[in-house]
Formats: sequence, structure tokens, C-alpha cells
Amino acid sequence: MKNQTEKATLKEEIRALSHANEINEHRYADILNQRIKLWHQSLQICVRLFKTTTSYKKIQSIETSKNKKEKEITQEELSLIYQEINEAFIEAMQELLEQYPSLTQDDLYYCILNYLQLSNNTIKVCMKAGSQSALTQRKYRIKKQLSDLSFSIIFDAKGESK
Repeated sequence: MKNQTEKATLKEEIRALSHANEINEHRYADILNQRIKLWHQSLQICVRLFKTTTSYKKIQSIETSKNKKEKEITQEELSLIYQEINEAFIEAMQELLEQYPSLTQDDLYYCILNYLQLSNNTIKVCMKAGSQSALTQRKYRIKKQLSDLSFSIIFDAKGESK
């Protein structure tokens, strides 16, 4: 009888702990979603800031040019683009790196260039990627590291106005 009472008490404790754990998991998920929403707002502010730079104008000229010669970029221009992306997106990139520490610097640039809704050809030029398949592989690798929500914010933003 004593054993049965102890088992019933333990079962009740387990049920209570399980319920508390569910509440904590739910609270954790809410906090995580709130953090991602704040990060998204930060990204939007960074975009507005980046759109004032000379690098953005250069990227837009690459994006809209029809001539292959106009799509070429010098090493100095590329360095300036990377520098201005670093300056404009510093907070957003740090937050992304905190959440997903295995991302590389190139992964972060790729994410930002995608968030800017640039074409694959422009991204290829800006990242000096050898082929489209290299970018596809990078995107696939990044997708495995990010949460679904973070990934969709970065890569599925085509219809969103920024």
C-alpha cells in the first residue's frame, strides 16, 4: 500500500513537472519568436540605412544593367560593398551569429544580399561565386543551420516591402 501511495505521489509530481515544463517551453518559444521579430525589425532598419550608401547604388547598377561589362566589379568596389554592409548591418549580423554561431562571414553576407532581394546573378557577382550551384549549396547549408522562421525572413522576403 505504501508503495502504491508513493507511486501515485510520484506520478502526480511528474505530471506537475511535465505541465510546468510545457509552460516553460511555451514561454521559451514565445521569447524566441519575439527575439526573431525584433531582429527582423532591426534588419529592416539596416536596409534603410544601407540604401543610402554608394555600395547600394553600385549593387543596383549591377542589378539593372543588361551589359555584361557593366556587371563587372573591381576588388576595391567589392571591398567597399563588404565594408558598408558590415557597417549598416552590424547589429543584425551579430544577432544572427549569436543565434547561429556556425555561420561564416560569407554566409552572413549571402544572407544579407538575399534579404536585399537581389537576383542570383547580382549575388554571384558580389560574392565572386564561381557558379550558381555554389550559391545553391551555400543556401542549402545555411537552411540546415537556421530556424524555419529566420530562414523564411531572409530568403522568402520577395513579396515583402522593405
